[in-house]
Amino acid sequence: DFMGTLKVDNLQKEDGTAIITDGALTATQLRTAGVGRILLNTTTISGATANVAFNSSIIDTANYKNFEIIANGMSPSTDAQPFQMKFSYDNGSSFFSDGAHGGVYSRFDNTTTGAQSPQVTGTSIGLPQFTVGNADYKEKCDYHYYFYNCDESTVRVISFMVQTNADTNRYLCTTGGVWNDNQIMNYIDFRFASGNIAAGTIKVYGIV
Repeated sequence: DFMGTLKVDNLQKEDGTAIITDGALTATQLRTAGVGRILLNTTTISGATANVAFNSSIIDTANYKNFEIIANGMSPSTDAQPFQMKFSYDNGSSFFSDGAHGGVYSRFDNTTTGAQSPQVTGTSIGLPQFTVGNADYKEKCDYHYYFYNCDESTVRVISFMVQTNADTNRYLCTTGGVWNDNQIMNYIDFRFASGNIAAGTIKVYGIV
């Protein structure tokens, strides 16, 4: 008699059926399965770079209605710079700039229970427009962005930021913004307001 081992990988879909595979599932299979949150890209910055941009091969609004972006350990080469973003509908040739966007934030630390920032405008803005230091690892900042209804002609985003500033103040900021350029975005660019990005990791997830 011969005894063998059968290994079967499967993924249960929302309808209760399963996908059977002998290896890694493709993004198409995952979308079809309706599993929801799919990692599309991971970019790690280990040396100075001016910006990190994700084009239409990743910001694929034909297949994903919503996106989630997590930026960990972001640190600027130039001290005291806000981490900013800008959006394009033609893969980076031009950018949303209608001025109908901005946000407010709440800040919590050892001296302040809350604060607000005025609306900010321009092609490239910070959500929040809050500076990040580069003294050491303690000042690195983490961001969590949710983008909604990206297959429509208005960009809607809510963001969360957590930061320790020189081991003195601790901040938790929440902000939101809306861009009404009547175009569907397919490109996101991240950068600090001045100077390079010194370090950080950015992950982009598509939400089915």
